[in-house]
Amino acid sequence: ALAVSVKPDDAKLWSILAEAQLRNNWLKKAKFSLEKAKQLNPKNPQLWFADAALELQQKNPKKTIKLAEKGLKFDPKNAIAFFYIGNARLMQKDYSLAIQAFDKAFKLKPSFWEANNNKAIVLFEMDKTQEAIKTWREVLRIKINAEPMLALAAGLNKNKPGDVEALELASKALAKNPNYVSVGHQKEQLWGIKLRQATALLLNHPELKKAVAQAEATSQNN
Repeated sequence: ALAVSVKPDDAKLWSILAEAQLRNNWLKKAKFSLEKAKQLNPKNPQLWFADAALELQQKNPKKTIKLAEKGLKFDPKNAIAFFYIGNARLMQKDYSLAIQAFDKAFKLKPSFWEANNNKAIVLFEMDKTQEAIKTWREVLRIKINAEPMLALAAGLNKNKPGDVEALELASKALAKNPNYVSVGHQKEQLWGIKLRQATALLLNHPELKKAVAQAEATSQNN
């Protein structure tokens, strides 16, 4: 803050200040700093993308899209920006446009498993369970992560209740990240109602009782 008071016309300093404020979750202050930085350097796409991320964090999908699209004018091949737009479209339940955005993000950055993971979430909400399952399997070939593991397990269990692979995946997923036992955490990760319901059904299986209890005991959401 001292630096920007000495050099108030330095966009980079405002940007650095905004980053520090975001790390401390000072969202209003970060918003102010980003606005200052954008005024001084409006053609810097990273400032628009940072602002889009801030709005996404505050569950403002319309503003997220507008800001990300503004940044894309200066950096049209930014995978993260398309990911933000996809998440915003998912919040709006505009599923076809969400898939388009996630596909663009994944095409630009094939290691970007999060984009494909969220595409699968959309597919599941559209009742395209088989496509979602296939996509989550593709995600897990890129990255072994608790979120696609549990989501895939929920999909498999939906197709075949008590599926052995589903139970094994769910147990491993909860051990890897116990926070996913919480519906609140699932919502934060933009899981739709259908996926949350399928997961609740899966986690109610008697064979997962111990894994669920351990996850609930260690989850940061409890």
